[in-house]
Amino acid sequence: MVSGSSDSDRGWQGRDLGRPRQITADSTIQTQGGTNAMDSESERQVPPGGYTGLPKLEWRMRRLIDRDKAVPPKPSKKQRRQLDLEERQLSEKQAADAESQKRDQLEAESIERILQLADEVKHATCVSVNSKGNGGTTTTLVNMACVLGWLTRTLIVVVDGNPAEGTCAALLGKDHGATINVQQVSSQLEALRRNARTFIEGARPNRWNVRTVAALSTVAAENNPLLEPDKVRDLIQACQEHFEFVFVDTPNVLTSEAGLAAVRTGDVLVFPANRQTKFSLRQLGTSMQSLRENGLKDKVENSVVVITNLEPEDELDGYRKFMNRTKMDDSVIQTYDQDFQGVFMGVPHDDVIARDDVVDVEAWSQETRQAYYDLIIAWLEQVLKEREHHDSMPVPPELAAQNGHSDNRSMVTTHYPGGES
Repeated sequence: MVSGSSDSDRGWQGRDLGRPRQITADSTIQTQGGTNAMDSESERQVPPGGYTGLPKLEWRMRRLIDRDKAVPPKPSKKQRRQLDLEERQLSEKQAADAESQKRDQLEAESIERILQLADEVKHATCVSVNSKGNGGTTTTLVNMACVLGWLTRTLIVVVDGNPAEGTCAALLGKDHGATINVQQVSSQLEALRRNARTFIEGARPNRWNVRTVAALSTVAAENNPLLEPDKVRDLIQACQEHFEFVFVDTPNVLTSEAGLAAVRTGDVLVFPANRQTKFSLRQLGTSMQSLRENGLKDKVENSVVVITNLEPEDELDGYRKFMNRTKMDDSVIQTYDQDFQGVFMGVPHDDVIARDDVVDVEAWSQETRQAYYDLIIAWLEQVLKEREHHDSMPVPPELAAQNGHSDNRSMVTTHYPGGES
């Protein structure tokens, strides 16, 4: 080092960095590019006594920390209302999402259960019964067939045994002449029984994989050969031999020989009643009792009863009384259901179904689809239950000779598609 040189001669290298330099509030820091942009008037707030050198950065950091710790200003009433609204909307959305996820999971589990039961049951016949028109008998039956066909893609046929002209075919989207009718089947019964392919291809499926054997003309006369008990039984048995699941819509006159013949073909009966039609509800108990008195008590006591068109505020148990005999004020005057061991359930009102248009399962509400999933599960489980019950009972020789049919005791017969029953 050269002695005697001044500070100015030494330049920046001779600056005494160990000696703190006092900076006042009016001071600015000169950089190579000029005044430091961060050292603006708003930033140059110096504590009493000032600060020196690098501690200025520390001071700014402390100011930021103190600002974050500061208590926010109290919101106004309008702001509080807006915050409350947003919080409530968020809570409702989270609850709706959770409920939707729960419904989706339940639907997936129900579909899996239906597939499992259908594979286990393999073949069965459902007969829908209510002696009152507009009771939801046909609609409920066709909806069940469409849901089961949509999910399982099995061979399914609806037999229109109701004198009402072509109702089943219309709900399935079939025009008159677009499907096999009762007359064709009856006149060619033996040929169709021998040739399953002709039978199945003649009854073309709709979009839900459901076929129909439809009554295309009014056949209400009791002496009509198409309604003779033997013809009805042969017709349904022909369907049972070629299809896996058969759904039979019965005439309103249940106690006729033809009506009883149709009912006896069923593995498990379904009794629909329309909540919006009081006479349909009152006729429910009467219909069930009529079949009991005609030797079908076992089928009735192990059937599925379904109340349709329920509103959200309705209590299902409040409709159980209609399985008995009721007065005009809905009070029970005679009890019929003391031995009932079947399933009692409900289906909600659905605007799409209420239009009485061609069935569109995908257009139903999720709640309605779930109700029909539950209905099909209940029916299939009852079929298995009845088969286990009857398999455990010895069959008297005289009943075996009648192919399992009796007026005194219901027998669940086993049908094999494409073969003999």
